[in-house]
Amino acid sequence: WLFHGSVNYDMQAKQMAALSVSAPVLDKDALYGAVKGQVVAFDLDDPKVVKSKDRRGRTVTTSTPRQLWTLEAEKVRPLPEKDRDKWIAANPIFVDIKAGRRLYGHYGKTLFAVDLPTGTADAKITWRGRVGARPASVLAADGKLFVVTDRGSISCFGPEKTKPKIYPVEESSPPAT
Repeated sequence: WLFHGSVNYDMQAKQMAALSVSAPVLDKDALYGAVKGQVVAFDLDDPKVVKSKDRRGRTVTTSTPRQLWTLEAEKVRPLPEKDRDKWIAANPIFVDIKAGRRLYGHYGKTLFAVDLPTGTADAKITWRGRVGARPASVLAADGKLFVVTDRGSISCFGPEKTKPKIYPVEESSPPAT
């Protein structure tokens, strides 16, 4: 498989994959991403092959990874009663990283964690947090979640409740030339 932005390509079949997941999170067996406001997992090892007709009537064969599970949009975040599909499209969610048995993602300034399904337990949201601006990068290390926003701030989330530490930016003059 080749994933580049919103382009998804099946290298074995040498064709575009019938899959619309932008910037997916990958591990050795699965692809995770956001599709129509839902968090979705796909199996990369056993693609589904579909034959269909294109607009000119020619038979076209496409492949797509098989869906493993879905976490419905209502379980990810609150949704409005009216024009839900339009609202979901205008307010997308993103799956940013997989760390251990969790996926971390965001919508707007809100972060969320999804515990992956195990045995009889379904995937579920187990944590939410907020930052002051839209997340641009999410990293996991040392049992913590680090979030860099599009405004340049860095937040760190960990297992213990602590008082946030804020480090002011020190102004400095450019070096003399």
